[in-house]
Amino acid sequence: MLPIEVISQDADLESAIERDTAALAELRWHWTLNDSNPNRVTISEYARQVGRVKSTISTMVNGYAASLDDKTRSTRRTRPESESRGSSSSGSGSGSGLSLSDHIGKARMNQETGAAAEAVARARGLSIRGVSDPGSTHHNEVRRVRDIARQLAEDHGTSIEEEVDRVAQTIVREEQARREEQEDRAQRTDLRVIQAEQQVLIAKRAVLKAIKELEGAELDDEGRFTYVDIQNDLGWRRGEFFKVVNRCRSVLAGDTINLIAETQGQRGPWLYRLVGNVEDASWWAANRLDDAEQRLTTIRNVAMSAVKATDGRTNAGRRARIIFKSLTRLLEDLGDLHVADGTSA
Repeated sequence: MLPIEVISQDADLESAIERDTAALAELRWHWTLNDSNPNRVTISEYARQVGRVKSTISTMVNGYAASLDDKTRSTRRTRPESESRGSSSSGSGSGSGLSLSDHIGKARMNQETGAAAEAVARARGLSIRGVSDPGSTHHNEVRRVRDIARQLAEDHGTSIEEEVDRVAQTIVREEQARREEQEDRAQRTDLRVIQAEQQVLIAKRAVLKAIKELEGAELDDEGRFTYVDIQNDLGWRRGEFFKVVNRCRSVLAGDTINLIAETQGQRGPWLYRLVGNVEDASWWAANRLDDAEQRLTTIRNVAMSAVKATDGRTNAGRRARIIFKSLTRLLEDLGDLHVADGTSA
C-alpha cells in the first residue's frame, strides 16, 4: 500500500493544479470573453501575444465560460427552493457535477471536432454544416479525421489544428484514387467483354454460315484441318484452338452439322472437319459416347474416394455423395443398355 503521506501529497498537488488551472482559465477568459472588460482582445490575438496555439486558449476560455454558465443555471434552480424554505443557504448548488477540468475537456472535444469538420469541408469543397450534420454522409469522416489527427498530434508533438487538414486531404486523395482505379478497371472490363462478345458473334455468324452452306454436302480435303494448321495460319496456341473447337460444338449442338475429329495414327495430330449430315458423324458420335462413359466411370471412382475422405455433414461431403449416387445410378442404367444389346462400354 502507498504511504499515507504520498496519498496526501498527491491530493495536495492535484488541488494545486486545479487552483492554478482555475486561475489561468479565469485570466484568459477575462481578457478574451468577459463582456465587462472593455480592453479584452480576440482569442487569436491573445494566443499570438502569449505565444500559444489558438486552440489551447480557445479550449480553456470556452471551458471556463461553460463552467460559469453551469454555476449560474444551478443558482437559478436552487434559489426559489431556498427562499421558500427560509433557508440561509448561499444557493451555490452542485450544478451538473462537472469540475472546471471536465468543462475544459468537453470544450477541447468540441474544438477538435469543429477543426476536423472545417478540414473535411475545405478538402471536399462543402459547407461545415454539410459535413458535420449527424445525417450527413461525411459525419463519420469528421470523427475519423479528428481521431487520426489527435493521434498524429500526440506522436509529432503538434496540435490537432496542425494535422487535420493534411489528414482530410489525404483521405480525399485516397478515395479519389480508389474511385479512379475502379472506374478504370470497369472500363477495361467492359472493353474486354465487348470485344469478346464481338468475337463470339463473328465466330457464331461464320459457323452458322458454314452450316447453311454445308447442308447436304461434305467438305473436300482442303476443308479439313489440324491444330498445327491453325497454329501456322492464325498463330493460335493449342489451348486456344481447343477452346474455339468447344465453342463451335456448343453452337452446333442440336443441329445435323457436326465438327468431328479423326485420328491420323499414333503420331499425327487429329484431323478436324465439318460434316453436313448425321450419318457421316455417327461413328464419331459413338466414339465420343464411349469416351464420355469412360470419363463418367473415372469421375464416379473419384467421387467414391471423396465420400470416404469427407464428412457427410459438410458441404464438400454432401457434394461428393450426390455426385457418387447420381453417377452410380447413371452407369447402372447404361450398363443395362449394354447388357440388352450385347455390347460393353
